[in-house]
Amino acid sequence: QVCTYNAVKVVPLRSLDRHRLHITLTSYISDGGADNENNGSAQKALTPAQVAEKESFLPMMPPDDSVRWLRIGDSLVDICPRGLAELQDLLLPRKQQHRSFGNDLNAFNSKEYERYILKIHPSIITGAKNGDGLVQLTFLEGATDKDLLRGMFHAYTAHDFMKNNDSKNASSGSNVSMEKQTLLETHSRMSDEMPMFIEQLQEAGWQIGTGFVNVESGSS
Repeated sequence: QVCTYNAVKVVPLRSLDRHRLHITLTSYISDGGADNENNGSAQKALTPAQVAEKESFLPMMPPDDSVRWLRIGDSLVDICPRGLAELQDLLLPRKQQHRSFGNDLNAFNSKEYERYILKIHPSIITGAKNGDGLVQLTFLEGATDKDLLRGMFHAYTAHDFMKNNDSKNASSGSNVSMEKQTLLETHSRMSDEMPMFIEQLQEAGWQIGTGFVNVESGSS
């Protein structure tokens, strides 16, 4: 384990797994992302070398705290226990307009929607005292590396939003509308910032392409 840890620090890996994405996204989003002004320039994504310095390799221990609030790979039955209507409500169009297909599955064009399903559970529902809440994220068949990045960026943006608006959620009195509002607002931010984020990842030295982004299922 020690040899592996030291080797990664000497020769930083340029592919992105869940833990490296956690480090990269936490830094990028908490610092304001593309909207942040720092000496006249937008916030930069961490380089592989910077991420390697922060990576955790403790055996039998979760590498980061996303285990508390992010579940990846839950089944659609677990995410949408109320069925098709709930699933349709969680589908996010790549363009702003949401065209309902009702009960006619033949009218559904998957190319118009994100290749992931994301569901938000504010802390007022989960009982989390630190404002974390819970985010369920599952990727659909055919999701590409960029789809993985979009889904993960959205999940971390939603988590950041929940933590910063926990007291507002508690006093709103309308959890369902707050969940939907959070889903849509954070999806809009992700869509706006993704082109710059991917560009910055590539400039920082990360490899973006088939097989270089991996988000394993589960919560570890």
